[in-house]
Amino acid sequence: MELAMKTLPGNRKVSGLTLIEVLVVMAVIAILAALMLPVGGGPRKARIIHCSFNLKNIDGSFVSWSQTHAGKLPMQVSTNKGGTLELIQSGSACVHFLVLTNSGLTFEHHDIVAYSKDGKDLQRVNSYTNHGIELRSLICPSDERSDWRFKSFISEIAETNVSYFVGIDATLENPKSILAGDRNIQVGNLPTKQGLLTLTRSSSLGWVNGLHFTNSISGSGGNILFADDHVEYLKPKTLNADFQNQGLATNRFAIP
Repeated sequence: MELAMKTLPGNRKVSGLTLIEVLVVMAVIAILAALMLPVGGGPRKARIIHCSFNLKNIDGSFVSWSQTHAGKLPMQVSTNKGGTLELIQSGSACVHFLVLTNSGLTFEHHDIVAYSKDGKDLQRVNSYTNHGIELRSLICPSDERSDWRFKSFISEIAETNVSYFVGIDATLENPKSILAGDRNIQVGNLPTKQGLLTLTRSSSLGWVNGLHFTNSISGSGGNILFADDHVEYLKPKTLNADFQNQGLATNRFAIP
């Protein structure tokens, strides 16, 4: 008994992509990917991505902290309960990062509360136990103001060694609120100064040279962390739109 072999009908063709078609598809994918990434390339783009990962780590530490404080961020919790509410007026950004620590490492921090109690320009240094955030996550690799970029271990936290501002009025209940972002933000074409920055809905935000700046006005931008845990690289137009979408009458940033 002979087995019959099945053959394809003579008029049926085996379809598939040609080499040229494959190359065209790859080119389209590459173009779409490039459009989704920040302007510029090479080391600058890598630093922007690195910086966005830093902000994601910061977000994770804020959320972890809130889970043991009734879902609130440090800025909404009294210092008597481990928060930073009473320290907001100091204008310090690093005090809000300081409470996010829990890795068991000991590091030094210049205690701002000691300044206010003394009323003197004395530099007091207290030792704290690091309880969570990786201190290197506070440093943007593009931030030339900090010399920590080249150190393998960081033992001190101070305003000049923090690359990100803190959104004082951000809450986890408002996912559109701005929790943190690149420190080189400007208001009304003027660079911001270290300290507490109070903004209104009419404030116009942008970026100045310092972190992810480019000479192209259309290409300038920076990283922003929102309370819903996502990070975006925003150009001025989009930055202002998202700033308005927070729905806050006033908005305060602690600029390091």
